[in-house]
Amino acid sequence: MPTFASRKESLDLELEAARRCESTGDPNALGWYLRAAVSHLSIAIKEVPGIAEGEDYLREEGFLSMMEKLLPEVEKALVEAKAGRSAAPGGNYPYLAFAHACWLLDRDDLGSRWIAISCEPCIMEVSTKFWQQYAKTMQAFAANQPCQVIDMKLRAEEQFWVHYLHLMQDLCHCRSVTSSLSMVEEAFRQRNAAKRESTPPTIEPSGLTPAVWDFRKEAILRYARRHFTQD
Repeated sequence: MPTFASRKESLDLELEAARRCESTGDPNALGWYLRAAVSHLSIAIKEVPGIAEGEDYLREEGFLSMMEKLLPEVEKALVEAKAGRSAAPGGNYPYLAFAHACWLLDRDDLGSRWIAISCEPCIMEVSTKFWQQYAKTMQAFAANQPCQVIDMKLRAEEQFWVHYLHLMQDLCHCRSVTSSLSMVEEAFRQRNAAKRESTPPTIEPSGLTPAVWDFRKEAILRYARRHFTQD
């Protein structure tokens, strides 16, 4: 089972690889920096004792600076992809996670840019149907517009992630979140008790690598408190 020390060692190796590639103009630098950002988030939710400590870790370790560094690079890669000069810089799963993390750290401006990237057609094309729906829901939620979660066949962890969509939908419509929030919390408990690793494993909880707190839930509720009026 990974420990704080082993996760930190992996993170340091990813950052070293990113800087080495960057110094030589190797385009693989972007991929290494994206991996390092995911590793930072993983440490914050799995290796620190609580929400406040996780936020402090991300701020102190320069997560937001990394977001500010990565965003223009991913946006530049998107320009190249849309011009047909390169492939799309991956699916939208990590970008949506970064958007949540930016909401959590009160940087809605950065979160909006990650959501915009996630909704770009060339990114949507290489994302699963579920994450296409997730991106559309986050986009509507961030704009304080009504969002409708479409019924779809759910696979594996999607049966747990879908409850975040219902929570955002209820908040958008100023409905009671008692039920949807309860489902989010129960899904989190179930994933933390599962005896097999989540896929992808790094920032997702499981019984093998449990999360201490739910960064998506906290981010959604924080964003709603800042921008929505609930009767």
